[in-house]
Amino acid sequence: MRKSEDQGYKTYTDKQLSSKKPVRGECILCGETLPIVDALNTRYPCLTTCLRLFNSRHLRGCHGEYLKQSERKAPIYFYTFTASSLSAIVSLLAGNVFAASLFALAAVICLVWGTIVRRRLIKKYAMR
Repeated sequence: MRKSEDQGYKTYTDKQLSSKKPVRGECILCGETLPIVDALNTRYPCLTTCLRLFNSRHLRGCHGEYLKQSERKAPIYFYTFTASSLSAIVSLLAGNVFAASLFALAAVICLVWGTIVRRRLIKKYAMR
């Protein structure tokens, strides 16, 4: 069952996505309307802290304490998840199914726990 806009997800039509106007999002912490990249950075701080894909001006300017906490906590879960996932793939390709399943279990645990930590941070620093 798909969640509607009332339940938190905003859906875009093909016309909105193909128009020349930039797709806008909302800051999950303060509710300000932002470009979609900055909105994703507030929702997933690992895009800024771990991968360094985007440099979010809004996150650095308005939510510096949130970003500092994310820089402390996100890399632990992100890199452990990445290493466990890659180890599971290598073990599976090597033919060791038992080791692959253990690494996959470790990756799932890191993913779930990292999501819990991320949601707690969002709840702690939300200004709405």
